[in-house]
Amino acid sequence: MYSCKIFRYTALFLLVLYMPAIIACSKKLTKSEKKIAEDAMRKDITDIADNRSENNNKLLINYSGNYRLTIPEFKGFLTISFDKKTGKISGTIKFDAWGKGVPEPLKNIKINNKKIYFIRSIVSSDEMKRYGSSRLFKQKFFGAFNKDGSVIKGFFVETGTETNWRAEKMIR
Repeated sequence: MYSCKIFRYTALFLLVLYMPAIIACSKKLTKSEKKIAEDAMRKDITDIADNRSENNNKLLINYSGNYRLTIPEFKGFLTISFDKKTGKISGTIKFDAWGKGVPEPLKNIKINNKKIYFIRSIVSSDEMKRYGSSRLFKQKFFGAFNKDGSVIKGFFVETGTETNWRAEKMIR
């Protein structure tokens, strides 16, 4: 019984780990099987929103930096900072051709297990004026770092719609 449980957890872990390659290469999976696999991967990434940021300063420093951000139809910059003294993570996001070009602070930023979560939102008329937005909005960003922290791939959700995004660390 115990070995069966270990096998199931191992199989699930391997499924989540290798599913992107399987989905890309396999035509034998049914639509419902692909949906289950994609939902499992998405759940793994979105779990970070409910967790605290990790306390591993070395990793957080590795993720700090300036990233070139690409979202369909928009390009911009994502900056992630880690304050060694306070242990706090902060960041900004700025798009090349959006609003007044003023960096917007990331809200509720969390980094854990090579995953990142933050909120980009304009929730008041003062923010609309400051950043040059024509509307109020809230976007929840989810992403995963590659092994060395140089690339983040993920998606954001706004009013139920998911949009992919990618950010590559800029080398000084």
